[in-house]
Amino acid sequence: MLKVVRMMSGEEILTEIEQNADGSWLLKKPCIIIPQDRMTIGIMPWMSYCNTKDGVNISEKFVAFMVDPSTDLAAEYEAMTSKIIKPNKGLVSPQLSLVGE
Repeated sequence: MLKVVRMMSGEEILTEIEQNADGSWLLKKPCIIIPQDRMTIGIMPWMSYCNTKDGVNISEKFVAFMVDPSTDLAAEYEAMTSKIIKPNKGLVSPQLSLVGE
């Protein structure tokens, strides 16, 4: 399940998330949301200097709240974390025309 997780520290993490039996959370492929200017944001791997391939376990006391990401943000996350390259929407090949008529 993909969520935006607001940490008690103020960080906003876009991640696939699962709750562990002990109430803690497992963040898979976590990305931090970074404001770039007044109208845009960016995402980049959270804790990119660490090995997080198995996810990151965090205590529930460090989570302020979780919400669903917007469709555009979810698509950006999928493009960034997926190994499958998806074509852009719309026409993929250039417009063709007949020559010599």
